[in-house]
Amino acid sequence: RTGATSAVASKILARPESSTIGLVGAGAQAVTQLHGLSRVFPIREALVYDINVGNAESFLKRAAFLGLPIRVCSLPELEQKADIICTATSVENGAKPVIAGESLQPHVHINAVGADQPGKTELPLPLIHKSRVCPDFIDQAMADGECQKMNRADVEPDLFELIQSPKDYRSWQEEQTIFDST
Repeated sequence: RTGATSAVASKILARPESSTIGLVGAGAQAVTQLHGLSRVFPIREALVYDINVGNAESFLKRAAFLGLPIRVCSLPELEQKADIICTATSVENGAKPVIAGESLQPHVHINAVGADQPGKTELPLPLIHKSRVCPDFIDQAMADGECQKMNRADVEPDLFELIQSPKDYRSWQEEQTIFDST
């Protein structure tokens, strides 16, 4: 469900020609993220980073059924090259962000799926403030997603509204966007 939801949000917010996917966190959720995106985008390469190198290396076998070129890389390389990034980590409550967010593509779309409780977030505040952040469910995202770092007035339309009028948001495909999946 989470992978499919990210694919739907990405179809609206990411460039249609997005071909490089970055996965930060290589657990079970990363497989569903890549699987969902592979049904929507012409993926040429998936880049995987995990603080546990063993998790990243095992991801290659766990996602082999997709038939995609997947390789383990450094976090800076992933951030520089990816058109779409999925953060699916088990970051600790109050920990530092899982990405730096400083050398991203100007059109990058991020599916942030790891925040699942108050105080637990994955993305740096400057990135959140300069991006268009769209939650799945605004009340839940304000409580325990990336949106908990934002003023409610600064949160963009939720997924339901995006789906209702996707053409209204096509121009956002050239901007940095975040789907806050809770």
